[in-house]
Amino acid sequence: MRLWVHRLSVSEGGDPAAAVDELTFDLHRVLREIRKTPLAINDDRSGARECLVSELIEHGRMRQGWGVPGLDLRKRAFHDNFVIAIRKYWNAIPQSTIDALEARDAWDDGELFGILESAYREAEGRHRILRRMQEMSRGDVVFLPNIPHDGSTFTVARIADAGYEFRERNPGDRGRMMWEFDFGHVRTVRDVRTYPYGAETLRASMFGTPYRHAVDKVSARAEALESFLRISNAL
Repeated sequence: MRLWVHRLSVSEGGDPAAAVDELTFDLHRVLREIRKTPLAINDDRSGARECLVSELIEHGRMRQGWGVPGLDLRKRAFHDNFVIAIRKYWNAIPQSTIDALEARDAWDDGELFGILESAYREAEGRHRILRRMQEMSRGDVVFLPNIPHDGSTFTVARIADAGYEFRERNPGDRGRMMWEFDFGHVRTVRDVRTYPYGAETLRASMFGTPYRHAVDKVSARAEALESFLRISNAL
């Protein structure tokens, strides 16, 4: 049994980036897609949080963000699709980048990648964090800080039989909020239980650094977390 800390993030989070080893991307497809006008989608953090808490506690589905259509972690095109999503859904590729791409007369892969490298580095950074959901196994225990109430409670759950799933969320013309498109990364959980922070359970500081990513394997303070599980008979 392994322990994990999983944050149900409704914000953009940090800016993880990692080196990209191989130039094996479909840069010309990406170029065609990011030239298109981004979707007009509204941010709705309260709605996103309500949706995520309901999915977890009422339906046993632990979801994670950066999961708009096309971002199945099992697909080879994840990085290309993530760069497209940065433009299409989050409108976060600077116009100066688009202008630099438009100014090119010859579409050399090396030049294209040079212009888009920071976006691909972000894609790799996100992938390294999110793929930890694939590493979770049946019976692993997950701590979810600040769920369902920010600052006062945490939730504990156990990973159920099902492996990682990507449930694409695409409401089409009906969708106006970001959370209606996002949070496609899913692990099924059971035995979901909620506790207040405190001396008799766990203090909020237990989930501080290094547990700042969307998904982290437990390292620091592991004994204290294991002790809580034994004493409280949480799971």
